[in-house]
Amino acid sequence: YTNIVISQIIPLATDRSYKVTVDYQTAMLAQNPMFKPSLVSSESYLNARLAISALLGVRKNQSLDPTSFIPSIHSSGSFIISRQSLGPYSDTCNQGMRQVWYSYISNGKYMEFSNETFAFSDSPCMSDVSVFSTSFLIFGQSAPMTGLMGALGQAIRSGILAAFHEQNGLGGVSGHRLQLWTLDDGGNTLQTVANTVLLAQRKPLGLLGYHGLEASNAAISTASALGMPLVGPITGNQSGSILSNPFVVNLRARYSDEMNALLNYATSTLGLTRISVFYSEDAFGLE
Repeated sequence: YTNIVISQIIPLATDRSYKVTVDYQTAMLAQNPMFKPSLVSSESYLNARLAISALLGVRKNQSLDPTSFIPSIHSSGSFIISRQSLGPYSDTCNQGMRQVWYSYISNGKYMEFSNETFAFSDSPCMSDVSVFSTSFLIFGQSAPMTGLMGALGQAIRSGILAAFHEQNGLGGVSGHRLQLWTLDDGGNTLQTVANTVLLAQRKPLGLLGYHGLEASNAAISTASALGMPLVGPITGNQSGSILSNPFVVNLRARYSDEMNALLNYATSTLGLTRISVFYSEDAFGLE
């Protein structure tokens, strides 16, 4: 099955880019080394953690009974459980989640569709601006989520999500939560261009997580035309379009820098005079 989108109220039980998922799996493994992650047990784990957090919030001079339980939740307002934000709760809103997650089926496998969230607006809790006023700082990404380069694209995305969730657990950036929009290009440069144009139309803060020279150049062309930054293109073949472009924020050294360092070490330190180079016979190796 393909092109099937599924909504869910918590992250995938197998997505370890979320700390709450890591903590859930650790706790379950301690109980049963043979357990298999599931959304049901993951949601139950989070429910129990919420109950524990509420009990821990009961004042020392109060008894631990039903009369103190709900007031403890309302007085605490918001809870951060394994970096996952719940609430704020109040006497007019008893709903913790303010977002849903999407996943899709590709080649028989579940894949998360977007980091963190699609906020919804028809919940009673959303009608009170004081309850939910947090906006998002959104970055766009086109990367191979499927195909021969799918594992690499998913690894790049997971690293970004881990950093975003870490910061979101600390309150985000000036009260804004970080979010990543990812579109699958299957490693096809033409699809990368189409995806980047589509992402740009939704006006993200910038682009992030592009891999390879061709994909990065496609992103640079679109980003430059719209005045949108591209952060950290993952390619060591950094042509003038990458090094001199004012809209590119670069991180890594060039492949030529790596090779020069290796050659200097091989010749100066090891005294070698004959050197061989192995590379993969594809677009990545030729970079």
